[in-house]
Amino acid sequence: MNAKSREEKATDRLHGILPVLQIPFDADGVIIDADLRREVDFCVAARCHGLVVPALASEFMVLTDDERRRIVDIVAETAAGRLPVIAGVAAPSVPGACSRKAVRASVYT
Repeated sequence: MNAKSREEKATDRLHGILPVLQIPFDADGVIIDADLRREVDFCVAARCHGLVVPALASEFMVLTDDERRRIVDIVAETAAGRLPVIAGVAAPSVPGACSRKAVRASVYT
């Protein structure tokens, strides 16, 4: 499959409701994995068409690259192919977004 075919296939699946997930933090600023998994399951049960994480509502600006990677892994693992996961590379600057190494792929399916 050539690059254009892969791109078309991925974008064909992106339609409808694609919520940006909120990242649950405890009082010490630690991500609460179980709550994030529940949020994914809720979105699946609500028949969302895909998930976006991290992005503005996910407080991307306070996440380390390791936290970003962990969040995307948790969401993709929990979604388990039930819907696409779009891994955001948002940053306060274009060079920052272009240099993101935390995200291994732009769309998990």
